[in-house]
Amino acid sequence: MNKVYSIIWNAALGIWVVVSELTKGKKKSSSRKTVAVLAAGALSGASLLASAAQITATGEHDIHEDFKTGISAGVYEGIHDYGFLYEDNTTGQALNISGAIPTFSPGQSGVVESTTIRELLESGKITLLATSPDQSVKTITNSEELAEYLTYNQSSTPSQSTEFDINDPAFPGEKTTIKVFDTNELNGFLTEAQVGDAVLNTFDAQKSEIYKQFGIALATNGSIANLNIGDDTLNVRDRANTIELLAKDSSLLEAQGTASQVNWQSDNYIKFNAAPVIPEKTFTGSAQTSVFGDEFSLMTYGYDEDGKVVKTGERTFTITNTQELAEFNDWLLGKSDDAALNPDGEKVSQIQLWIDAEEVTTVTAAQTKYAELIENLLTSGKPADILSWDYDVWTDGLSHTNNATAGRGELHA
Repeated sequence: MNKVYSIIWNAALGIWVVVSELTKGKKKSSSRKTVAVLAAGALSGASLLASAAQITATGEHDIHEDFKTGISAGVYEGIHDYGFLYEDNTTGQALNISGAIPTFSPGQSGVVESTTIRELLESGKITLLATSPDQSVKTITNSEELAEYLTYNQSSTPSQSTEFDINDPAFPGEKTTIKVFDTNELNGFLTEAQVGDAVLNTFDAQKSEIYKQFGIALATNGSIANLNIGDDTLNVRDRANTIELLAKDSSLLEAQGTASQVNWQSDNYIKFNAAPVIPEKTFTGSAQTSVFGDEFSLMTYGYDEDGKVVKTGERTFTITNTQELAEFNDWLLGKSDDAALNPDGEKVSQIQLWIDAEEVTTVTAAQTKYAELIENLLTSGKPADILSWDYDVWTDGLSHTNNATAGRGELHA
């Protein structure tokens, strides 16, 4: 019975998980093993160019004894194809690999420093350019200039969900309830972030260890390679049955040529960690910044000495963030410190004053005017400058070509 393997990206763990669909999470049986037969050409039609195998043989081999010192990707300058641990190239002969799984060094990306754009700018290690919508370009030279560049993420959609009482002249002595925006919701519906807070990685070429074109066994010329490793008395996800690799462009078992065959007989848990693709020298990136808010003028209303509602002058509002939007909403609702006061010293909303001054003739019209003011600000965000940058991705400032700079390719169990 053939075993089916899935390669699954686990976003929470940040790894590729390769596991048998028939054995996930189960206890392995010592009396019967499920066999996975991967025929030549079955791996998405892709065939790796095999480097020289470390052991070319047939018959019985204990992988733990053969590689008792462990297996490591190593550090190389230049692209390095690891190759297969074993190769059977004898027609019709079987290579049977068993034993405990030896120590696999999982590898490492070489990242040694995660630094904000601001810190890189302060240390002179990054070049920053701001391109405005009219295509003019400005060089950002210090943290103060960088702080002006923001991005926004909307975390909620404010709505008119809060009840608010109005004195309706159409119904003297009675309160009419309308719906308005909640100030707290307006204050928090956007999350503001400075581009300068974004984190960029720098790498050490001497700490970059990534497996490329790595495999356990290769069968060629009509030979057969069988793999039965680990401890079948333990769960498939137990450490004794797990192989974890930071890898690119690799197939752990592969058959090449007519009638060649590989059989994965044991139940093992394979974790292909996500390997980065790093530029050879300079990393280039960009971020679309945005601005929020608007500047506008609005006629305000209050009371004269006789207690009559009158125009008190035009006021200019500059809204640049959600806190200022929330404060503007409070002012419209008569809840701010600078709200209009009636002759009795009570705060009065601008919505009520529009009605009392006959700026609008109905409560519905007053609510519509209020809603338009807030909704126009809610949708006032727009793209601004594009901030682009480049910096030396390697800590030594030199250019490197190695397995970190190679493409990811495909990964197969």
